[in-house]
Amino acid sequence: MSDRDSIGQSEEGRPIPLLMGGPESAPVRVLVVAGQHGDERNASRAARAFARMAIPLARLAVVPVLNPDGANRRERRNARGVDLNRDHQRLESTEVRALHAFVRAWRPHLVVDVHTYPSRRKRLLEHDLVHCHDVFLDHPTHPGVSPEATETASDLVRETIAALHCKGFRSARYVVLTSTGRVRHSTSSVADARNGLALRYGVPTLLLEGRQPTRSDSPPERARLREATRTALDTVVRWAERNQDILTSRLGATEPGEQVTVRFRRARGAAQCRLAFRDAVSSAIREVHIPGAFVTGVRATRDVMLPVAYAVPTSHRALLDLLARHGFPTLPTASAVERVERYRVRLMEPIRQARRPPRRMEVDMVVDAASLTGHVLLPVAGEGGRALAVFLEPQSRYGLHRLHQMQLALGYDVSYPILRVSPQER
Repeated sequence: MSDRDSIGQSEEGRPIPLLMGGPESAPVRVLVVAGQHGDERNASRAARAFARMAIPLARLAVVPVLNPDGANRRERRNARGVDLNRDHQRLESTEVRALHAFVRAWRPHLVVDVHTYPSRRKRLLEHDLVHCHDVFLDHPTHPGVSPEATETASDLVRETIAALHCKGFRSARYVVLTSTGRVRHSTSSVADARNGLALRYGVPTLLLEGRQPTRSDSPPERARLREATRTALDTVVRWAERNQDILTSRLGATEPGEQVTVRFRRARGAAQCRLAFRDAVSSAIREVHIPGAFVTGVRATRDVMLPVAYAVPTSHRALLDLLARHGFPTLPTASAVERVERYRVRLMEPIRQARRPPRRMEVDMVVDAASLTGHVLLPVAGEGGRALAVFLEPQSRYGLHRLHQMQLALGYDVSYPILRVSPQER
């Protein structure tokens, strides 16, 4: 692979390096991103090692250090204190904005987000358990992501885990024990890269977590951990080459009338989660049931049908600026009166804390005739329609009305300012 121009600059002006490889005419493109957290040096080293050794048939782009300022300081966050892997909804950091701009320009068919994880976690050490897996993987878990993209990523996770086992590496789907005592697979937040990129661009996105070396690990063991991550990346790219027809079939394209889940609850299963751990006292590896309630997935509690477009008042500049950072396409508005759907708040629990959204809110939809003059139209067809629903619907778990900076104030018997342009009328 060869160095190319960077994808942009960090907050302090450092270049964000980009390595390219494989035939430019290859039908499938794979993007590997590492170093969102500046203190995860092994992830960046493994990504660079993979880039040096890979001879792909796919077109490959590797961003080994997305957070060069944090890497320079050996700190998790960037120079402004932003956790880059919690910034894929707001896009407040220059680094994440540069990554999203590159994704929109290069159009990858598959994204791999590379991290390292600490083997020793407080909640597990209370039970004398230490993580022993070389690599954890996970697929998107937000239910708003297109089912096709999620299913494709899920199949890839299973095949990669199986391939790593055959090569002598210990691998599994990523599992965490939360501070509340729940056991779950990663997070459903759209703020992280795995869910955020998959939702916004309809692209299968994998989380790859290599085990972070400890002080007691010997140099050969440290090299083995990097090799495990490099082997996982190679397995993923080879899978993409074999399954290019699936990846190039517009997995995330949306159309008006599709159903999108915008609110959900975590679903607890009857079974416990069983996983191999290293005993913190004896160092023996054994399979155990992880203590805690196992959250097996999510259950949809609110689905919406996509309109043809959302209409945002031009007076809401903060919201329009955020949507512009995401690169959502817009349409000119007509002066004619059109049939629209608007929400009106019917029931809302009082807000108990300043700058916090209501915990419970119920709305009614009102069909109305309105002029769209003074609005910006954002169509849902093509790419990103599902993200628009998750961002703009008032009952969405991750709706932008929940951010006080957007100034989308809601109250009893108040109309939500964003309109839905009816599919029947356009």
